Amino acid sequence: MVVCICFIAVLLAVCCIAQPGLYYDETLFANSALLGTSDSFSYWRPFGFPVLVMPYIGALKAWIYMPIFQIFGVDPLTIRLPVILFGVAGGVFLVGAVGIWFGRLAAVCCAFLTLLDPSLLMHSRLDWGPNALMFFFRGLAIVGIAWWWKVQTPAGIWLALVACVLGGFDKLNFIWVSCALWFALIAVFRPEIRHYFATYPRSGIWQIALILITTGFFLFRAVVIGLSLDADAILLFDRLGSALQLVQFTLVGGGPLNFVSGDGMRPAQWMVPAYFFALGVAILGVATSAECWPSRVRARDHLRARCDER
Repeated sequence: MVVCICFIAVLLAVCCIAQPGLYYDETLFANSALLGTSDSFSYWRPFGFPVLVMPYIGALKAWIYMPIFQIFGVDPLTIRLPVILFGVAGGVFLVGAVGIWFGRLAAVCCAFLTLLDPSLLMHSRLDWGPNALMFFFRGLAIVGIAWWWKVQTPAGIWLALVACVLGGFDKLNFIWVSCALWFALIAVFRPEIRHYFATYPRSGIWQIALILITTGFFLFRAVVIGLSLDADAILLFDRLGSALQLVQFTLVGGGPLNFVSGDGMRPAQWMVPAYFFALGVAILGVATSAECWPSRVRARDHLRARCDER
């Protein structure tokens, strides 16, 4: 079922792939991918090899596209198909993580909701952001954590760590995904973490050290880049109204809604009630879960013991 959904998602994304025409975010890596001699979108190029396309965007996408352009040339298909596959693959990783944690049915539902989401497909197709590699590394990091939770071996954490490092190099604001991931890991899986450190103390220490070093480095770079901007551009109180509008726009998903419907703020009025509805459903689910009530847990265990005796 998930394979069929993936096929449908890719088919929808590649339909009329040459339209609309290529634009800014899709082409900002092309000069580096073709090893062009101009300084256009080539912020740091030691010995002529691209490393940074912009101060906060690495040349990882350019490195991926170098052999693609050399073998297949440059056209809308060779530009858009790889990022579509990266975006859908990131969604598949999320589906895999849901399957590990919640089972097959939840994974199939997640596949429908995630892989056929127009914002995922369109953002990947046009690499608006650019975001396709961010989708990929986000999914890879989360499925790495899910894999670690299931088998309790160091490989899953290493996979998540590599995904966070590559995601941060690809685009510096991936650091917020990384921070959220590690804080959520600590908040949700404390018993598993204690067991893991008792079983693999050396790997755990190395992983914590690398997480702190890489996260600290990316945060430091973000601060340095921010301070290098025009001072008037980073004074929040001078731009409080714009900042609050941006927060509202982000919370309601105004960007994707604008792209899909042409008028993002008109359907956005339903997003806040939808958030409260989802919160209510989540609270109801927690309240009715047997795991939340000791008496139900005892009754369930007693029933299982009686069944085993029989």
